[in-house]
Amino acid sequence: GTIAGRGGGGGGGGGGKGICHDWQRTGNCAKGNNCRFQHVGNDGLSTTSANHRAKIKSTSTDLSRFVVHLSLLPCQKLGDELSKSATLWRRCWRSHDSLDNKLHGKIVEILAKIPGSSSVNPPDIQDLQVVVKKFLEKEANASTEADKVLTCVKTVRDAVSRALDFEWVCTQDSVRKGLSDVILLAEGRLRKQQKEHRDVASSLMDILGDIDKPWRILVNETNPSEDTDGDTQDNRIVTYSDWEAPKMEWICNPDFFSPSRCPKMIGQNGLYESPEDYLNCVLRLWVAMTFSEGHAALAPHCRSRGQIMACGNALWPVSDSSQNISGLRCRTRGCKHPVEFCCRIKNHDSLCGNCAARSVKEHMG
Repeated sequence: GTIAGRGGGGGGGGGGKGICHDWQRTGNCAKGNNCRFQHVGNDGLSTTSANHRAKIKSTSTDLSRFVVHLSLLPCQKLGDELSKSATLWRRCWRSHDSLDNKLHGKIVEILAKIPGSSSVNPPDIQDLQVVVKKFLEKEANASTEADKVLTCVKTVRDAVSRALDFEWVCTQDSVRKGLSDVILLAEGRLRKQQKEHRDVASSLMDILGDIDKPWRILVNETNPSEDTDGDTQDNRIVTYSDWEAPKMEWICNPDFFSPSRCPKMIGQNGLYESPEDYLNCVLRLWVAMTFSEGHAALAPHCRSRGQIMACGNALWPVSDSSQNISGLRCRTRGCKHPVEFCCRIKNHDSLCGNCAARSVKEHMG
């Protein structure tokens, strides 16, 4: 077999060509085609396939392709793929407005397929509610054939059943209310004059009863600041709703403040689906503006020198729609990890996720 080496090198076993360690970890190698080791990922993907996954971050279109890619994976490979691409998976839910309506159903289907043995984190409960609502409004409305409605509701049922096995990162009450609302929303779409629909309605009520059991929903209250391994904090244990009682971990999460992550006041084709959809957009923008200076104070700062002083701007996450990230390099000497944060001014500082996390930790003291 082959074993990965370090510093862009690989080790060989069994007379085979070694695997490039940098490529295996990040999907990038400074030596490019001149590298004497194989450019194969952890999952055995060839250079072409790994390149495809590495480019997923570049555009919103690629985010859609990522969803399609996940939907085609067999269950046994889905958990590993989601673990490797946790940030992209989270963006699929948080950036649901940028996805085609048909893809809302796909990410619900993917959620239902996640193997119970995998270590994938759940989506934010509010994002789950919104995506399911959009999915049912599009695919299971009054004009939809009964068989298709039944299939859609079964998909939601299976997704909620899988969601009950996750370890959540918010209060039990918020998860209980969110999942209950999803179940009731799905149940309301059924045509109960038909026996098959009544049977599914009964199974939904069984799940609703299961949700109400006080021990059924697991929550994780681990503090990310206790992690000492130096890896990138993926900000997965804080949720948007924490703004009502904000803590340091919440205000350090760029997903709630970055211009590229905040909603745009345009709705779908200039229209909002409901008053609630409009008010949720306004609320998220208000929250972002209210806490933005606090976030900027703790975020990594640009140290590029001007004529008088350093730039000092907060570094924002690289936008999903950015077309010019291939030339960016982490400012830390010797670091070859892919860039995830950059200054809004062209040719100024950029950082990888690990280095950005260390900078935030230094600012927190």
